[in-house]
Amino acid sequence: EGIYDLTITAIDVFGHVTETTLHIKLDKVAPFLSITVDVVANGIEVITDENLIMQAVDLSQEIAGDADSVNLTLQVDKTTAQNLPEADVAQIQEHVNRKQDTVAYLDIGLSKTVEYEDARVEESSVTETTKQIPITVELPDELLGKDEYQVVRVHDGVAEVLPCTVEDGKLTFATDRFSSYAIIGTDEPEQSHTGKEHTHEHEHEEGGHE
Repeated sequence: EGIYDLTITAIDVFGHVTETTLHIKLDKVAPFLSITVDVVANGIEVITDENLIMQAVDLSQEIAGDADSVNLTLQVDKTTAQNLPEADVAQIQEHVNRKQDTVAYLDIGLSKTVEYEDARVEESSVTETTKQIPITVELPDELLGKDEYQVVRVHDGVAEVLPCTVEDGKLTFATDRFSSYAIIGTDEPEQSHTGKEHTHEHEHEEGGHE
């Protein structure tokens, strides 16, 4: 019994080291708690930091209680507009401004499964985390080679454009909310030189009359 500090150290995909300390008051000494993280991806390749996921989810109740084990599952599904809420798709479409835009829809969720000493099992969705979790996805074929990229997240009816980077065909962004996403790739329109060519031809013709 007493107050304890639990420090979790994590290194993200960029090599940054972060530490989080949880102050836990225990009425009894809890047994060892097993915490595991799974990453499930459908239709798209995903890279993330499992330690950061563990660090970003508040597990103080499970640690202080009679839980035996906790499993956290990050699921990333490449999907279609028809499989997302219509209101979310409408918000995403507001960011699709040009015919050259290509959109890939993602459904990203985080779930928690807790097993207790008395064999109870509780499952719940984690819609928000206490820290940002970096997620790297392999760009789908239809989005390769675009000039610009945007990541749009719609959470609780609010659309936001998230910062992202693209390198070697992989797109990376960070999030602390889990719901509907879209990657928007844009080809810049090619500039036409026809007008300049006509101008040069006209000048040449005028010069020939002198």
